[in-house]
Amino acid sequence: RRAIQKRVDRLQRDEQSLHLNHRLDYETSGVLLFTRWSQNAHKLSKAIEAKKYVQKKYRAIVSGKIEKEQGTIISGIVTPKDGKKCFSDAEWKFSETHYKIIDQRGIVIWNTRILLSELELEIKTGRKHQIRVHCSSSWFPIIWDRLYWNHQRNELVWREFDLKRHALHAENYSIEANVLWKKYDFKASVPLDMWRIIDYIRHWEQ
Repeated sequence: RRAIQKRVDRLQRDEQSLHLNHRLDYETSGVLLFTRWSQNAHKLSKAIEAKKYVQKKYRAIVSGKIEKEQGTIISGIVTPKDGKKCFSDAEWKFSETHYKIIDQRGIVIWNTRILLSELELEIKTGRKHQIRVHCSSSWFPIIWDRLYWNHQRNELVWREFDLKRHALHAENYSIEANVLWKKYDFKASVPLDMWRIIDYIRHWEQ
């Protein structure tokens, strides 16, 4: 985060305007997207609002039983005045998340059985905490999410894997050519703290 801020400060000193088009929650890793020109920022924002030509994919590790191998979560999301914990409400801002199970295993951590899943997610809207709220309200919260997951199980995951943030990563952001005259495909590899858990899940013997 400090390295990114230094880079942004340097660009701004060079009198280049920067617009943040894809922001992340504080503990989420992955792709951040800045545009230099206001017209490009506007075009990209319009494409996102129209849910066309832009694809945003995430990787997450969640806890809990998921009935369907893939599915769509649609709900409204409320952001309270204090700006902290959001929640689902059908009458508020529309939000849409697609998910697909990559792997799902029941593992034992410190004599406690926990069902963990590796998910690929794609969001069609960009509400605050959207993936975290949708996963939590669907009964498979992201692990080590201190706002939306059981604190006791957070402790178990921390002791076993030394994970110090919620397990959510913005893996891919792609833009079709008809938005900015050229196709862009930005990718960020899954970081080591999440990869250790993913590898553990994939190789766990039932």
